[in-house]
Amino acid sequence: MTTTDPGAQLTPADDASRPVGSAPARSSAATPMHDRVPRWIITSGMTGWLLLGLAGVAAVVLWAVAYTSALVTPFLAAVVLAIVFSPVVDALQRRHIPRLLGSTAVLLGILAFTVFFAWAIGKSLVDEAPHIAAELKAALGTLTTWLTDLGLDTSSATRATSAASAAGTSTTSVLLGGIFSGLRGLSSILFMVFIGSVIFLFMLLNGRRYAIWTAGRSGLAPAVINPIMADCGSAIRGYFRGTTIIAASNAVPVALAAWLLDVPLVGTIALVTFITAYVPFFGAIIAGVFVCFIASARRGSPPR
Repeated sequence: MTTTDPGAQLTPADDASRPVGSAPARSSAATPMHDRVPRWIITSGMTGWLLLGLAGVAAVVLWAVAYTSALVTPFLAAVVLAIVFSPVVDALQRRHIPRLLGSTAVLLGILAFTVFFAWAIGKSLVDEAPHIAAELKAALGTLTTWLTDLGLDTSSATRATSAASAAGTSTTSVLLGGIFSGLRGLSSILFMVFIGSVIFLFMLLNGRRYAIWTAGRSGLAPAVINPIMADCGSAIRGYFRGTTIIAASNAVPVALAAWLLDVPLVGTIALVTFITAYVPFFGAIIAGVFVCFIASARRGSPPR
């Protein structure tokens, strides 16, 4: 009996004896593993690992930004403000004012405006807090009367208004706790202001030099990168220019209406409305709440 060597190669005679159109026999063990896996499973697996890697990179970047927020936040703010106010320093320099002096004047002006804004808001809240509290108590009494007129008994109406008063007291305590917590972090804020001021001053003094350095290391031709950087600066300045126009168009009617209605602190209301216009979406809500609180103290304040 003859045995067939499984490793023996096929001879031309064996190929001739095979039926026409039939493929050579191929064992399943010789087929690679990935050839037997459907293509969509391989694609899905590769896509999943890619998304997982991107999520990991994003998490690391966000963690690094959060960990270094005390440096990243003032740096970004300083760069944006330097782009916005650099034309002012250029105009002062054209009037033969040294660039260092002009940059320092712009920086001191921004800091003075920020301090004045914070002082005006704090003073208005402190001055009007007793009148606001009196108006809230009066409003609770009025609410009790309305509930009684709607058919509720006096005890139920009193319990409802007492619950509302307790909720308001709890909310006020949480708000004051947040304010005092923010005051405890004042040192961090001052550090960020100091770092941002230094970066802002250097950006005003050497902004063009930094732009040339960045363009030279971007890997792009000057004819490509220079218009891009110029358009970015123009877009940022245009955004703030348009926002300033909108802020003024909001602050003037609000201040005029407050003056006609004899609402106190018209200047502070106009200032808050103007500044919060730079905050997208939430700025209008913040300004509206502030104006409502000040206006609610109108009846409790002495006549002017």
